[in-house]
Amino acid sequence: MKNNRWKPEEKELLRKIYPDATPAELESNFDKSYSTVRAYAVRIGLKKSDEYMRRLIARRGYEPRPVGYERICKNGFLWRKVSIERGFVLVHQLVWEEAHGAIPPNHHFNFLDGNRLNVDLANLQLESNVDKVLRISVHNLPEELRDVIRLKSLITKKINGK
Repeated sequence: MKNNRWKPEEKELLRKIYPDATPAELESNFDKSYSTVRAYAVRIGLKKSDEYMRRLIARRGYEPRPVGYERICKNGFLWRKVSIERGFVLVHQLVWEEAHGAIPPNHHFNFLDGNRLNVDLANLQLESNVDKVLRISVHNLPEELRDVIRLKSLITKKINGK
């Protein structure tokens, strides 16, 4: 079993070589697994250099997406790459920020027509988390529907053995 304790001279060497060293070089220099070296480097805030990342991307044949590229994520939101540093940002947030400025903390968007791809400003409603909870609360439903929801919950619990 390899020794996973870090000596002061190892820490100093890691700070010097980690940004540009390959996994094999790190393992041979420290007599530790790459995952151990990487975990420690992340914990102390070390990152790979931009040059190392460019070489890695080129070796794998990966072409980064250009600024302005848009994609749809699994949950249906539209993302746009705004810069290399900032990466991808939700398009509806960009639209809102251009028109109204920064989004306050503890607020989120409601798409009025239910379509997350419709990022038109007229379709966006900014609401606080408290307002959303009050809006979707079961207490806002008619009494008959509340009874049905309670019964469904009881049936589900019975089926699942809880």
